[in-house]
Amino acid sequence: MMDRIDALVHRMTIATDTGEDNAALDRFIQASHRLDTDPEERQRIHDLADLIDTQDAAYGQGLSALEHGDKAFAEPLLRSADAAGIEEAAALVAALQDLPSDAVPHSLRQRAADLTSQRLILNATNLGATAHMNTSTPQRPAQPSTLKAETTSGRRLLRLLRHRRGKNITLAEITALLLDVIDVRDPFTRAHGERVADLAALVAGELNMPRTRVEEIRFAAMFHDIGKLNIPTSILRKDEALTVEEFTCIKLHTARGPEIVQAVAEIFDAPIEKDAQRIINASLQGISHHHERYDGTGYPSGLAGQQISEHARVIAVADIFDAMTTSRSYRAPLTADQAVAEIHNLAGKHLDPRMVEAFLSVTDHDSWSEPGPSSSVPTNSGETAWQSHDDPSHPLRVAGHT
Repeated sequence: MMDRIDALVHRMTIATDTGEDNAALDRFIQASHRLDTDPEERQRIHDLADLIDTQDAAYGQGLSALEHGDKAFAEPLLRSADAAGIEEAAALVAALQDLPSDAVPHSLRQRAADLTSQRLILNATNLGATAHMNTSTPQRPAQPSTLKAETTSGRRLLRLLRHRRGKNITLAEITALLLDVIDVRDPFTRAHGERVADLAALVAGELNMPRTRVEEIRFAAMFHDIGKLNIPTSILRKDEALTVEEFTCIKLHTARGPEIVQAVAEIFDAPIEKDAQRIINASLQGISHHHERYDGTGYPSGLAGQQISEHARVIAVADIFDAMTTSRSYRAPLTADQAVAEIHNLAGKHLDPRMVEAFLSVTDHDSWSEPGPSSSVPTNSGETAWQSHDDPSHPLRVAGHT
């Protein structure tokens, strides 16, 4: 029996096909249930599951080191993951061996960032939660070590799915999962998104937009920077001028964002509530185009004026305001009055004058509360980026560009 369990654990470790992975996990959990009365063998199963977590942790640390360009630290960790049968680790080890020096090229750092983003989504959704959705066995007891529920989102999903199997997935559930995915990698971006969402909703309300449109804008604003999960940390933390290649990587976060939102939404076997799906679909344009400029000089598409989605034009104002009034590694936060004056100057250039006018009306309300220093950075968290792609008062420095 234990040989069979070892084989199942190995299958779970190296499986690349989701269906095979879930089937292996199902058999593994069923075996643990049959052996539930034998403490020694039950402990053996849990030890094997913990071994998988250890191997996965080594893989994650190796990817992180590779993102930072630390070949010496990354290689032994990835070798350990390779020995455990993680296919991507083997490919990365081979690529490192082929390098002519210890310098890690951008393409390899980007590959590590992409794989890290995939792991975040996988860990947040949780293999156990996915298997729990697919199984016909009712009320399977959750064993966190066995099901690898190592993240807050994984545990939340297990609780939700135990009670909601067969029911529609709500927007609140998807929102919570996406926030957890961001929080694991970059709590600063999560807090920034939440603040931008609150302010964007106020601006949309000031324009008397329908409630449904305000909900769409709030969701898009909350996750407008989720594509940063796919940017190598070494680029986000770089305090020198970016290369043109690195700046191109930064700009790609507007394309990666909608991909991540859709990928997380699509992992549910249960259908998504109709209104939730509508909000998600409508939000994608806001996420994709929040860096377009009203005068057509933005990215990714160089859209101008009314070509830019209304969602994106609202988000842009709120995004810039929060970026300027938040503590950064390179400067203290601007006061609200300073940021408001800067936004007023950007009307018709970066920003839609109509959105700026609504924003100014919001800040004139008696109920408006100027952001304080304590709200700029989450507790026990530091800002990831040394330069901000959102802050017009300190634009990104790119080599060869003035």
